[in-house]
Amino acid sequence: MKFSLRNPVQKAGLGIYLVRLLLYFSSWVLQMYLLQSGWSRSLWGYAAPAYVTIIFFIGIGLIGQTFFIKFSGISMTYLALLIVFVAVHTAHASLVFQRITPL
Repeated sequence: MKFSLRNPVQKAGLGIYLVRLLLYFSSWVLQMYLLQSGWSRSLWGYAAPAYVTIIFFIGIGLIGQTFFIKFSGISMTYLALLIVFVAVHTAHASLVFQRITPL
C-alpha cells in the first residue's frame, strides 16, 4: 500500500494511527507498572494491546492511497483481514488471560 498525506482523509488516518500508538503503549505501560491494578487484572486491561490494533489498521487503511496489487475488492479484503486478525489476536489474549487467572 502506498502512503500519502495529500487529502484530509489521509491526514485523519495519520491522526488515528498516532492515537492508536498512544493507546497501545499506554496499555502496555499500565500492565507493566500497575500490575496489581483492577485494569491490569481485568480481561479488558489484559487484552487491550490486542484489540486496540484495530485502530492501527484503520489508520493505515485511511492513509493508504493505492495498493501495489491490482485487485478489485481490495478494500473489502483489507477490511475482512483486519477483522479476522483482530478477532484472533484478541481471542488469543483472552485464552491466555483465562489460563493465567486463578479461579
